[in-house]
This record gives sequence, C-alpha cells and structure tokens, in this order.
Amino acid sequence: MVNLKLLQLNFVELKGSYKHVSEDLRWLCWHGFHSEILPADLCIENLVAIDMSCSNLEVFEPPTVMNPILVNICESLGALSSLTLLHMSGCKNLFSSWEHTEPTFSFPVSLHRLFLKDCYLKCADFLTLSFNLQLDLQYLNLGNSRFKSLPCYDHLKNLRVLDLSFCSRLKYLLRLPGTLAELYIYYCESLEKITFQSHRFPLQELGYEGCVNLYEIEDYVKLVPIAKLDETDLGHLEWLKEYQNHEVCLVGDDELTVGRSWHIQMLYEFNIAHRCQI
Repeated sequence: MVNLKLLQLNFVELKGSYKHVSEDLRWLCWHGFHSEILPADLCIENLVAIDMSCSNLEVFEPPTVMNPILVNICESLGALSSLTLLHMSGCKNLFSSWEHTEPTFSFPVSLHRLFLKDCYLKCADFLTLSFNLQLDLQYLNLGNSRFKSLPCYDHLKNLRVLDLSFCSRLKYLLRLPGTLAELYIYYCESLEKITFQSHRFPLQELGYEGCVNLYEIEDYVKLVPIAKLDETDLGHLEWLKEYQNHEVCLVGDDELTVGRSWHIQMLYEFNIAHRCQI
C-alpha cells in the first residue's frame, strides 16, 4: 500500500498495525470509525481531507503533525454535541473567505475551550464571534486577530479566561462579563478603554504590557490629562496646571506607563489619585 493516496473504509473495524499504510495518504474517509482515538501508528501528516463522521472518536488529536493548510470544515462540526475543546489556532485561510461568503460551519454549543489564535479574524466575522449559543465557554483565545471591537460577551456567564494578546487593531473592550477571572491583552497597541458589566474590577490575573494607548481599566486604573481636571480634582496640586502642556515620561504602574511620553497625567489606581512625575 506504499502508493495509496485515497482510502475509504466506512463502518469497517480493522485490527492490527497501521504502520504500513501509505505515508502519501491524501484523503481518508472512515465513517463509523470504531476507536475512541486515532491509531498512533497511522501516518496522516500529508492528509488534505479527512471525513470520520458517525465515529466513536472522543479525542481527535492526530498522532503526527498535519501540515496541509486547512481551507474548509464540514458543516457537521456544529452538530458535535459533546465536543468541549476545539483548537484551530493558525487556521488563517479557513476564515479568510468569510469576508465574501457565508460561513460554511458553526461552532458546537457544547464548547468549553476554544482556541482561534493567529486566525487573523476580522470585523467581518463579528456575528460568528458573538458566541450566542456557546453559553458554556470558559476559555476563549482570539489572539492576533484584526478586529477593532468585539461583541458584548455579558451573556457568557461561565467565561473565566479571555486572551486577546497582539490584537493590534482592537480599540475598546466594553461590558466584559463580571465572571471573568483572567484577561490577557499583551501588545494590544490601539486599545484605549476596558469596562465591565458589573462596573467593578473582577480580575484575578491581568496582563497588559505593551498597551501604550490604554488609559482606563474600569475600577482599576485610569490616566487623565491634568488639563481635563478641575480644582476639586487637583486640590493642593492645582499648581500643576501651569505645566499641563509639558511633555513628560510617566511613572507609576509600569505596564500602563512604560514607553509613553505625554503631557502630565493623573494616575488613578482603584479610584485613588497619584501624581505622575517626570
């Protein structure tokens, strides 16, 4: 079978070793596959199409690296009612066509963890990214996407971890779920403001290094130019008004202020004001 490229074994149960199946296998159709996992000795690294509908698979973790660039997924993906983890990181070509055509598949409603890092998702994918039916989502990774905003996720009552690192065009994150425990927004260079549904800061873990335009995280930190503050806000620091047009290097929260050189700002941490110094 060294030259075999197409293999169809619907509702067939095989016993023994798979090591002699052709390494050049391109297309595999095995409806009703009997095992819960793929055989460790089955070489599928050159596959360009795989169809294992109606199978007993519980974990789809290929024993070898699959190199082909994924461009299509069967619409039956959305019907996998027991699927809890879906890892599609790097599948940028899979979503690129969504700007011009309707999505060919939907995400299962049973998902707990979803990885879509490096898929270069854009604003055109807004409806798909609303996850209106995936109410059990606990972990969501949309890192390195190209959207400027996200749908409101306050309906995702189980969401605990959201990773949006390197989403360089993202500008606002509004009404994030109050149940969110971890948020990662490393190097979201356009991000300016974050708010929460509860109007209270709920996070146990927050990574925001490189967010050079971020000026407010609701109920946590906020940077306000001296020029926008009145006497009540400044109190005995009213004299700073004389220097409101001077550019300074900010100090305070390192992740928030590093790399900035602006007019004098007032840094609020947990609603307590601190002067940003030269």
